[in-house]
Amino acid sequence: MRGGEVMQQILLITDGCSNEGADPVKVALLAARQGIPVNVIGVLDDGVLGEKGEREVIGIAVAGNGMYRFTKASELSKTVQLMTQHTMEISIQRTMASRWGMNEFQTVDSLPPELRPSVAREMEHAVEYAFLEVCLVIDLSGSMNPKRSYVVEAVRDLVHTLSSRTGEYRLDTIVFPDAGGGIVKHLKVPAIRLADAIGKIDPQGNTPTGPALALAIQTLKSGVPKDIRQDGSRVYAG
Repeated sequence: MRGGEVMQQILLITDGCSNEGADPVKVALLAARQGIPVNVIGVLDDGVLGEKGEREVIGIAVAGNGMYRFTKASELSKTVQLMTQHTMEISIQRTMASRWGMNEFQTVDSLPPELRPSVAREMEHAVEYAFLEVCLVIDLSGSMNPKRSYVVEAVRDLVHTLSSRTGEYRLDTIVFPDAGGGIVKHLKVPAIRLADAIGKIDPQGNTPTGPALALAIQTLKSGVPKDIRQDGSRVYAG
C-alpha cells in the first residue's frame, strides 16, 4: 500500500428524480464493474426527499457497490466529510482483504491477535498516503437552487480535508445540467477555486444524472494529466 495504491470513487450529491438521459442505476452498475464505487448523498428538502428520489438514491448506491446517506442541506458538509473518510476505509479494507486472508466484510478485530497490529498499521498508512481520486458529481438542477450555498460550503470543506492528507489526490467535478446549454459539464478548474466556481452557477433545468455518472466514469478512467498538476500543493484538479 505504500506509495502506489490508488483509490477511486464517485461521490454524487443530488436530491434525486433524474429525468433525462440514461438510467443512473444502470450507469452506476457499469462503474462498479470497473472497480469504481458510486457513493450517493441524498439532500433532503424540508425534511423530505420524496419516495421516488429515495428509491433512486438507494438504487444508484446499491448498483454502484457504494454507500448512501440522506441529510438535510445544513448538514451536507459534515456528511460529505464522514462519507469520504468511511469510503476510503472501506476501499482499503476491500483492497487488503485477499492479502490478509480476510473477506471484505471482516474487521481487523476478527483477525488472529498476532496479525492485528500489522494490518491496523497498514490500513492507517494507506488512509493517509494512498493516492485518492474523487469525482464529485453535483446536481445543480432547478430544485437544488435553495441548497446551493450548502453545496459550496461542502465542496470547500472537502478540498481542505483532502489537502490536509499527506497523500496526493485528484479531484474532478461534474455538474449537471450544463448551464451553457449542454447536458453535463466537467469543471476544469484548480481545486482551490472549485467552490467559488460552483457558487457562480445558477441551478436550473432538468436532472440528467445518468449522463453525469457516465462522464464521471470516463474522467476517472482517463488517468491523471501531467500538465494540470499544481506543484507544491499535491493537488490534481480536473
